[in-house]
Amino acid sequence: MGNILEFKPEPFFHEINGEMKPCTFNEWSIWFQKTDNRTVGKTDLDDTSVSSVAIGTSKACLYETMIFGGVMDGYCQRTKTREECQVQHNLIVKHYAKIAKLTASKASWRRVKKHIISDYFFLFQVAFQPSFYRQKYSA
Repeated sequence: MGNILEFKPEPFFHEINGEMKPCTFNEWSIWFQKTDNRTVGKTDLDDTSVSSVAIGTSKACLYETMIFGGVMDGYCQRTKTREECQVQHNLIVKHYAKIAKLTASKASWRRVKKHIISDYFFLFQVAFQPSFYRQKYSA
């Protein structure tokens, strides 16, 4: 029975002066609702939006980049630092623009699917080797 009472939830995080700091749930919820500078990047491409924001829900994933709309709707990538999130945002915008161009040109679905799969693989690699790609794709 003692184990239940000793349970300690993982801390939340909020951004202060560009740096994520541990906080209570109440502090996090106020920060999450009222802070305007949680946005790292937002790009609109035709019917699609790529959004990168600070979420601060766990130490493993403090920032999130997500695609809303289009053929990759719901794709999500999480990172630990603001810098990695910005790089991830730039990469996703670049690769999604290529896919959107193919779909607009009425390319065959097989060709579009090939690019989507290769881009998923590429973005998956970026998530595990961010320092290499950070040098290559920084804004």
